[in-house]
Amino acid sequence: MRSQVELRSWVGGAAKGPGSPRRGGEAALMHPVLKAFVCGSISGTCSTLLFQPLDLLKTRLQTLQPSVNGSSHVGMITLLFKVVRTESLLGLWKGVSPSFARCIPGVGIYFSTLYMIKQQFLLDRSPTALESVLLGSTSRSVAVICMLPVTVVKTRYEVIFLSLF
Repeated sequence: MRSQVELRSWVGGAAKGPGSPRRGGEAALMHPVLKAFVCGSISGTCSTLLFQPLDLLKTRLQTLQPSVNGSSHVGMITLLFKVVRTESLLGLWKGVSPSFARCIPGVGIYFSTLYMIKQQFLLDRSPTALESVLLGSTSRSVAVICMLPVTVVKTRYEVIFLSLF
């Protein structure tokens, strides 16, 4: 029969030595809202890395000036090849820093707010479809309001600095 101290250390609590059966038990002790924030931030990092090229192309398409010869239509594929040809493949990730500054905390705020609201209003039951929509829209609204200044800076950075290239 194991002692309570051994069981607690196995679950991720008390013991923190080289003989502990499980290391990294701090994550198990992390507050659930903080866990939701960290997981959301990791998700925001991954999505930013994945979708930054599309975001860059979208911003450049939106800020294109019509050409002098009358042909003002430039497609996304044409712009993609132009960026890769003139700025290299890594040029598609230009401006990723402002995107990180917005998405990493923004998605973290979204997930932690969603967790807090669910814990506050839905004690031990799953939300209905309507409640899920309300939870998601409320959480997203909180995240958008918190990150609005960063979004403005990100958009201005992309329009002013990235459209020069």
